[in-house]
Amino acid sequence: ARDGAYQKAEHEDLKSIAAGILGDKGDVNVHFGKPLQGDYVNAVAVAADLDTAIIQQYRLYDSNILAYQAVVGDDRWQELDAEVPDAGQRAAFDNRMSAIPTAYRQKVLEIYANPVINKLRRQDMQAMH
Repeated sequence: ARDGAYQKAEHEDLKSIAAGILGDKGDVNVHFGKPLQGDYVNAVAVAADLDTAIIQQYRLYDSNILAYQAVVGDDRWQELDAEVPDAGQRAAFDNRMSAIPTAYRQKVLEIYANPVINKLRRQDMQAMH
């Protein structure tokens, strides 16, 4: 975001995958959607359908809701099928965020908030049609 470019180190993806598999994740939800069907005009159309499927099936966690509250600040997340984070979840989330260097904290919050934003955007688009 700062410089507009990023060059991955050799085997960075594999190391990231291994760290993700072996690291502490808390709750994990795996969902397999239906295969895409139909004739697509181009890769953009395929990507749009994939995005829709991912957004539809993405399970929101307390970290998504708490980050959304921090970034956006409204209560629209309550329109979605999401549980209200309790005080313990808020304390744990705040503790994790405080461990992130200040220079990166806003970006991390935005990443965690994006699934909520995407679901709300999709809901708004469906309401228009």
